[in-house]
Amino acid sequence: MITIKRNNTHSIAQTHYETVMNGNLGKNQWKLSRHLRSLRGSYHDGDYEVEFIDVLLEDIEMENDDHESSIITCSPKALEAKYLEYDQKFSYLKHDKDFLKKLGKSFFYGDYDRWNAYQLADQLQVNVCPYCNRQFTFTVGTDLNKIIRPQYDHFINKAKAPYFSLSFYNLIPSCSTCNSGLKGDAFLSLIKYIHPYVDDTADDVLFSLDTKDIGFLNGKASSYSITVEKSIISTANDDQVNKTFETYKMFKVIEIYQKHKDYVDEVIKKSRIYSDANIRLIYNQYKGTLFNDFNEAKRMLYSNYLLSEELEKRPLSKLTRDIVAYIESLKE
Repeated sequence: MITIKRNNTHSIAQTHYETVMNGNLGKNQWKLSRHLRSLRGSYHDGDYEVEFIDVLLEDIEMENDDHESSIITCSPKALEAKYLEYDQKFSYLKHDKDFLKKLGKSFFYGDYDRWNAYQLADQLQVNVCPYCNRQFTFTVGTDLNKIIRPQYDHFINKAKAPYFSLSFYNLIPSCSTCNSGLKGDAFLSLIKYIHPYVDDTADDVLFSLDTKDIGFLNGKASSYSITVEKSIISTANDDQVNKTFETYKMFKVIEIYQKHKDYVDEVIKKSRIYSDANIRLIYNQYKGTLFNDFNEAKRMLYSNYLLSEELEKRPLSKLTRDIVAYIESLKE
């Protein structure tokens, strides 16, 4: 799990809010409130549907530029609190599939042009899936010239809560595999699962090797399996670590990563060949021409990023970083 960190997240969320609320390209008929009021008109005063729509009309509005006041821009924690509040106050809502379907149409998530799905992805620049760190999720093109973009995973399931389908922090740019149903339709509590905009445990839970015999040191795939474990220097509490394990379990990370053992074989061999001393010799030879610093030389030799703040830049970077550290620890 790689955290999504952007210096301008607040600004991006604001732009998203204005697009959703005011209508893309200034088209009044695309305003979210207009859709909800139209749906409200199909029911009668006193109906619970009318009561719930009135709550939504109030909750989508932002007060005094406070992002926490709108379900379109509020934090994951506030969004979860709203979900639980709605579930308690309108307990019959989850059983009314027809009304939920109509709400889904009113929030128009599937009409991507209406809320500029490409623009949002391009602004966020999440180029590798934050859930698995296995696949590129580049955005190429625009809302007018579509080529490729990441899919959007809804942390709070949009079938159960279509009224959060356009909420900024509920739209997680991800790969098709992680958005294909691995999560199922379970409610993901922030207490139990990692949220890419909230939690940062990349340095607390590390990929490691469960070795069977000494052959693993020669990059022999049959001599080990890939696993995860808590870092011995981690300061995270048990709850945070357990959240990470639960999230990995949900996304089948361990099972899927076994398919990358050929890649790990190469990382192991490179780690044995290139000690830090050898890498420093290469770096000193080309310092100022090919390399700006030692880490850049090390990155080239392993063909991947190794610094925590750069793990989001390339697939399998976390696996690479962790296995390199694991092999290096055996040399000490």
